[in-house]
Amino acid sequence: MNIDEARQVLQEADCLVSEAEVKSAIGRLATEITARLKDANPVILCIMNGGLIFTGRLLPQLVFPLQVDYVHATRYGHEINGAFLNWTVRPQLDLQGRTVLLLDDILDEGVTLAAIAEYCRQQGAAEVLMAAYGAFGEKVLYGKTTTGTIRSTVVIGPDGIIKKHWSKVANAEQHPAQVLEYLSAE
Repeated sequence: MNIDEARQVLQEADCLVSEAEVKSAIGRLATEITARLKDANPVILCIMNGGLIFTGRLLPQLVFPLQVDYVHATRYGHEINGAFLNWTVRPQLDLQGRTVLLLDDILDEGVTLAAIAEYCRQQGAAEVLMAAYGAFGEKVLYGKTTTGTIRSTVVIGPDGIIKKHWSKVANAEQHPAQVLEYLSAE
């Protein structure tokens, strides 16, 4: 993508979530992570490159002992899909007996995060947890406001532009038919 194409994407982009909503969600997540990990001295692993901004916004709010490292493993490279995990950088810290928190930008199929989590377990991590930007937040479940995984779907065109966004998928069984209907009409 050249600079003119990047500018066009920014000009045509729709704001799906406000800055205030993002800040609030990260704050809630930081509170929950603190409650869960404050006595664990965890290893926080930023998944590069996507998890960099999320990690940078979350870390200042985690005011307890922890260590930070990063991994760079991708299935995509410069493409929009991929099958094989390519490791560029593996964790440098010893994970043996440690609680590991993986931070990434998006949870799509979960294949990359699952492979990284498995690697951490193979290195002796006692526990591996995951948090992904935009995949966790406030939702209403059975009439009660709670926090948890938010199901959403985004259709991205071959030009990289978001064509359709379902921000909250209420019925996971019926949703694939909705997506297929949209794609058929496209």
